[in-house]
Amino acid sequence: CAQELGSIGGPAALAALREGTAAKHPKIRRAAATALGGFLRQKEAFDALKPLAEKDESYNVEAAALVALGSLRLAEAKPILESKLKVDSWNEVIRKAALSGMGRLKDEALIPTLQDWASQGHHLFARQAALGALAEAGEGKEAVRDFIALILETDDDAAVRSSSIYALTVLGDPKASTALGKIAARDPDPGIRRRASDAIENI
Repeated sequence: CAQELGSIGGPAALAALREGTAAKHPKIRRAAATALGGFLRQKEAFDALKPLAEKDESYNVEAAALVALGSLRLAEAKPILESKLKVDSWNEVIRKAALSGMGRLKDEALIPTLQDWASQGHHLFARQAALGALAEAGEGKEAVRDFIALILETDDDAAVRSSSIYALTVLGDPKASTALGKIAARDPDPGIRRRASDAIENI
């Protein structure tokens, strides 16, 4: 299967996955795209993913390709991911995938964009995706930790606060315990209080 080919790696596996990106069934294309994301910094994988990421008749295939492009960590993926932030889709599928891909790209220059999309004024699903992406792109960056902590402490949306807790957990910075402690003590939502308390133990 595509997942096994991705784990095996090598030219033969890459060639087989390239064929999979042209399959008629969208589930096969999607699986091939996801597996190609494991070929770190390989231009051949980028070339196979690019057409799917730019446009596929299936939102799910296109989204998988966008996330995989980011996973390759090639600079060529950046303009494609940025362009997809302008695309409206059902349940923000494309925009979420583009934001996730940006996080996986781990390009420090994209952090301001991710911070913007994590802020109020954007769709909830996009904000949640941006927070998750910040956790991937912002490892070791105090400014990112403080930004997410501020959202956690000030945002009115419980779903956003929950995503902020998850993002801080992924960052794993013990200094986030201060913000998490405040939320664990006083958030009006008992579920959020519990998640904040659990997060303190996990970072």
